[in-house]
Amino acid sequence: MSFLLSVALVLGLLATLVFYLGCPNQQWYDVRPWSFGRGALMSGFISVAAWLVLRQDFSVLAATFYVLTVLMTGLAIWPLLSAHDRPVVLRSGGGVAVTKPAERGAGHLPPQWLAKIAVSLGLGFPLALSIAGLVAHGAPGALTHDTKSQFVMWMVTPIWITPLALAFFTLRARTLLLLLSIANLLAYLFLHLLRQGT
Repeated sequence: MSFLLSVALVLGLLATLVFYLGCPNQQWYDVRPWSFGRGALMSGFISVAAWLVLRQDFSVLAATFYVLTVLMTGLAIWPLLSAHDRPVVLRSGGGVAVTKPAERGAGHLPPQWLAKIAVSLGLGFPLALSIAGLVAHGAPGALTHDTKSQFVMWMVTPIWITPLALAFFTLRARTLLLLLSIANLLAYLFLHLLRQGT
């Protein structure tokens, strides 16, 4: 692995860690080190830095794809690590924390995980298709160009899996359902407008 790829990998994982630590559902600390907005902003800057490092040796598409893949991986890793290292903390109505040992096994998923998984997979796929359509119609060059067609084809999977990685940063499955529904509506609206203009 080249030095620039290693630096971009470390920066991408650092960006996802910074984002995770600012999320309300993070389980590593009792009090978040920074707010969600500040964590998202810092994470965005670090992600752009990773992309700029890669742009020194790679094309825009390759750098973008690499950074998105690293971010997607990191966003799935941090919640997974915290689920196995610490007991589950349940907050009662009065704000008192009740600690219960984490139960092992696939049969004992935390509340709403199955709903979050179903929503993110079910609404993530049409979102990925619409974003791929936006790139196919909006990016310069013909879709028959080999690089563009390959990029559009391969970008569907990381975009589809990204909502799954982000699903565990929301508190409720309903919130995730609302956010992904709005994202799908906006993406298909933009795609429709873009196709009308061509």
